[in-house]
Amino acid sequence: MPGFQALQRDHDVSLPLAPCWRVPREHVLAVTTEALVSELSALAGGDSHYWVLQQGPLAPGSKRQSLLNLDSDTALAAALNQTFRRDNGPESLIFQCMPPQKAAGVLFTRHPMRPDLDHIVIEGCLAGSDAQQRVILHADGQLAWRSEGSEVFLDEVSLLAFHELTQALHDSYGEARAAEWIWDGQRLWMVQALPIGTLPMPSEVWTRRAGLGFSPQAISPLWYTMLGRWLKEGFWRSLGRRVGWQELSNIEPYRRQHSYLYGNGRFFKALQSWQKSAFLWWALPPAWRASRPQGPQEQSKNNRSEPLSRAMTAVKLGWLRLKVRGVAEVTEAPSADDLWLELIRLDRLGEKLAGLEGHLGYVIAPAVASRGSKPTLHSLGQRTVEMLAVLPAVSRREISWDQFVRRFGGQSAGADPSFPRLREGGHDAQLLKDIVESLSEARLSALARFSTIKRSRFDWLSLRGQAADLRYDIASRLRRVLQQMSQRLVALRLIKHPDDIYFLYFDELWQAWQGQAQARRQLETLLGERKVRYLSDSHAGPPDWIIDSVGYGTSPLGQRASHDTVNGYGLVEGEACGRVLRVGSGWQLNQVQPGAILVLDQSDAGWLPWLASAAGLVLAHRDPLDPAAILACALGIPTVWGVDDAMHCLADGAQVSLNGSSGDLVQIMDAEM
Repeated sequence: MPGFQALQRDHDVSLPLAPCWRVPREHVLAVTTEALVSELSALAGGDSHYWVLQQGPLAPGSKRQSLLNLDSDTALAAALNQTFRRDNGPESLIFQCMPPQKAAGVLFTRHPMRPDLDHIVIEGCLAGSDAQQRVILHADGQLAWRSEGSEVFLDEVSLLAFHELTQALHDSYGEARAAEWIWDGQRLWMVQALPIGTLPMPSEVWTRRAGLGFSPQAISPLWYTMLGRWLKEGFWRSLGRRVGWQELSNIEPYRRQHSYLYGNGRFFKALQSWQKSAFLWWALPPAWRASRPQGPQEQSKNNRSEPLSRAMTAVKLGWLRLKVRGVAEVTEAPSADDLWLELIRLDRLGEKLAGLEGHLGYVIAPAVASRGSKPTLHSLGQRTVEMLAVLPAVSRREISWDQFVRRFGGQSAGADPSFPRLREGGHDAQLLKDIVESLSEARLSALARFSTIKRSRFDWLSLRGQAADLRYDIASRLRRVLQQMSQRLVALRLIKHPDDIYFLYFDELWQAWQGQAQARRQLETLLGERKVRYLSDSHAGPPDWIIDSVGYGTSPLGQRASHDTVNGYGLVEGEACGRVLRVGSGWQLNQVQPGAILVLDQSDAGWLPWLASAAGLVLAHRDPLDPAAILACALGIPTVWGVDDAMHCLADGAQVSLNGSSGDLVQIMDAEM
């Protein structure tokens, strides 16, 4: 129509944009109001509609338009005339023709305040209602959370339409966007889309999820400087030299923050690029996820040499196993030099093991899992499986507790030497005894079947389990050496308590061992602060569980709900009901009560005997290689996984019901029990 220019806006090919026009100032001023109303009516085509007039930037320099909703052709004509007749009025204006709305709001393609969460956040309300609703979807469009009272909202608006809009925004812009939308009862329409200013593309990211089982819980300073250095030198630096990662040669792959091990996301981004796959997409921040796994057919470029590589890996692990077993136990009265040499021998073996275990954990295991191979119990480690298989005999008093402890005395809640071993007794060990005696016959029967499972020694995941066993062996021997070293340091008054040795960094241990005066003056205060921080962090969890601005449980919408429903994905069928306990570290296992609903972000194989008593499990991830996921499938523990923000949205002590089929978690008021 003369005077009106239909607009084809950038990125609008796949986006659900309503018809849009630009009208110049001279055209509006040149025609009568009646003629302008007639032209607008012809543009609308006679269907029911309203108009959205763009009045210019909401603020100077802003990309967001100030929008005016007008319910008739006459109202739009009047608004155009009024705006153009103003002093310093614009030369042109843009307006859209929108169908009648039944709901309206805004959609964020990523969480606007939590860049670590791969969530779609929708806020809006039904026409004629002031009740604001919030709905959160997983990245695949499945419901993750909804505010109380949103049932009518969800009955009206299609979640599929929101997911399709999110995909269209991703395809069109490639970055996080906030889109204003309306729903006309059949279709979702986009009014405008803007960048989410709080979510810039990160240049540096540290993530715990990329740990892939090496250190899923709080890590002591000494173990951090040993394990972190082993993986850096034994795996990352070796791989980098081979494939030419010059830009990563002087960058640290790990750091310890709030007592937890974080991996540098740049290493995992480079690893994913080198593999030419999306095996590690979940370990990267959402902004760095270029693609998603395509399914079992996706292959690593290194697969052709797998049979030979498996044989070589098995031989190398066998050689390391002999070397570790060949390390002589220190004598009752060793010299200072003997103790230090023993420590260095174990340190060197740990670095050699890290080269193999890094390859198995970071390269092989994600590829195997992505191809659809089901993890077996033996991917947990043979020692762990044997320990679980013996629990029924302990419960039935066929094996005494003392015999059990002698056989598995080196096991603990983690490889970190700071954890007491089972042979040392303690509250954890006593609680485990009580848990074993409380296991149901169904669980005991399932555990007893573990002893009949045929062991596969040479598949990739079993080799990974063997490497994990060997890491535990090295750490257990390290603990014995460190216990003797700590006695000397206490006698020399360099540390106050034998356990203080685990809170020294490796270079500080060397300085203390040499009796340097500087270490003696400074260590007492430092160690006290570190111990308090470590134990506090072990129970509170890492920062990404603590810092929360908008998450489910702390938002006003979340707090208003008395019967919050959180949705994940069903892993193991069945229903369970119980009290929530969030477990973030082995130090919290002494709080586990039989019949609890245990909530985990990640788990360690050393936790599994305690986890066997759970009524149900809630896992924040969807990693099939996580020990808790493997145990849940083997024992039939009702389990929901993929509840990304589980450590936020579920509170300790809350009574919840869990449905392992639908993936629902519903909080129950005590009065309803």
